[in-house]
Amino acid sequence: MKLNYLILPAAAAALLGLVSCEKPDIEIRESNYAYTLDESKIFVDIPEEYVYENNPFVLVEENAPSSIIFRALYVDDETAPELKSESAVPVTIRLTEAFDKDMSFTVAYNGAKYDAYKADNKDALPMSTDVLEVPETVTVPAGETSATFTIKLKEDLSAFAAQGKYFTVFDLKPNDPNAVRTAKGFNQILVGLVVSDILESDTNVSIIESVPAGWQLIPFGNITAYDGDTKFTVMVDGFEDGTVWDDNIYEYFRDGGAFTLHVSDEPILIAGFTEIAFYHWMYGMMGFEVYVSNDGGKSFTKQGVIADKEASTLDVNYQFNEPVNITDIRIQNMVSYGYGIGIVEMKVYASDGQDVPDDPGTEPEEEATGYAEYASSNPGAGTSVKANANATLINYPNSGDVTDAPLFLDGGGNGTGYSMPKANKPEIILLFSEMVEKIKFIYVRNDNAPAGKFVTNFKIATSEDGGDTWTLQGDLVNELPNANQFWIYFNTDVNCNAIKIYDMESNDGSDVEIQEFDIHKN
Repeated sequence: MKLNYLILPAAAAALLGLVSCEKPDIEIRESNYAYTLDESKIFVDIPEEYVYENNPFVLVEENAPSSIIFRALYVDDETAPELKSESAVPVTIRLTEAFDKDMSFTVAYNGAKYDAYKADNKDALPMSTDVLEVPETVTVPAGETSATFTIKLKEDLSAFAAQGKYFTVFDLKPNDPNAVRTAKGFNQILVGLVVSDILESDTNVSIIESVPAGWQLIPFGNITAYDGDTKFTVMVDGFEDGTVWDDNIYEYFRDGGAFTLHVSDEPILIAGFTEIAFYHWMYGMMGFEVYVSNDGGKSFTKQGVIADKEASTLDVNYQFNEPVNITDIRIQNMVSYGYGIGIVEMKVYASDGQDVPDDPGTEPEEEATGYAEYASSNPGAGTSVKANANATLINYPNSGDVTDAPLFLDGGGNGTGYSMPKANKPEIILLFSEMVEKIKFIYVRNDNAPAGKFVTNFKIATSEDGGDTWTLQGDLVNELPNANQFWIYFNTDVNCNAIKIYDMESNDGSDVEIQEFDIHKN
């Protein structure tokens, strides 16, 4: 097609040439060039503003505006950090044309430009120019178009013991402004010192065959998986069986996708992590980049790149070659094997000897005050608490969205059951819009549950503060596991605004299926 664009104008020119050799049959007697444009049809491609004030001009070569970042390893708040980067960095300035005389330029701190940088980078700390060796003047010799100077960090870093990102900004100004102008935004040099217990690396992540003894699994209840406002609850729910063919057990990502694992509010020494792919290794990640954060996800430091991974199993284990003291792990720029990426579970491990907090949602926090019992028949009349009027399902296995299970709480027995993959014993939380007093029993039914999938063992807890704290009401066993209905009876009427039914199991150990919860009060 590109060839056609080149050929057609030539053919047209040849044709015009032939026509011009002949006497025209049409004589132009009058020309009218007056024409009003339709404003709705006009498009003007306006180029970007010309950034140079005048020619000739000077600018910092290549990486303009230049950024020089020194990196040092944090020791403690009383000890100078250990410099881990080069202490001196060359900077080259370039003229757009040579002069017949030397041209000199001043390199000086610019407070206004630092303030502008600080406004866009709230965590930036001021860096005194006293710790830097910077020439006051740089000269481009006559007949030359460039000159190089060095910005050097002094050895004494005791002023930067605390972790942080320290910055300053230098300005490049011509001493003969009538001869040379500057390029807007291209005549500044940003210099920084990052002091952190995490150093940037491309090689601190590697694949290992198995999880080493001593690594401690971070409880799934402590991990939040997200990207922006999107949460990925399925891949941190504790369900690790990727061989199950079920769309509800994995999170799907396209090439270029990303997610963050928030593992702790305070930095914890992390040794590695495990990826469990869906159904076949070809649905795993062939490649990705790993970044970590020690400030709750406010900033991230690169730790490594996994590329062209050769996998033969659903489970792939990764280690930080040097464990990192962090709060978050970010996986980004994901690359698939060509079939999309399905992640069933992400497991994160703390280093051996690291204190690991308990799972916050493992057990209710208080002992039982009321007592719940299993009943195989209706324990007595009561007023149905219609869920569609004052209850909201706030946690549905592998969903979390009440709209995914509208019939689950419609107060009736219509519709098919909702299948909840065993997912390490699924959990349901019912949150009421107000306090409900004197709850007598809960009717559980599933007229259409397949054999073996009706709920058997489970626990039930209630809360009076919206789920902040829970009171265990019973650790129950369904005495008729093949029945399609039963009742959870409270010996003592319960007042609450939230109910949690959790650690559910089916009688054959597979998925749990429930059609309806109907709550009754006196």
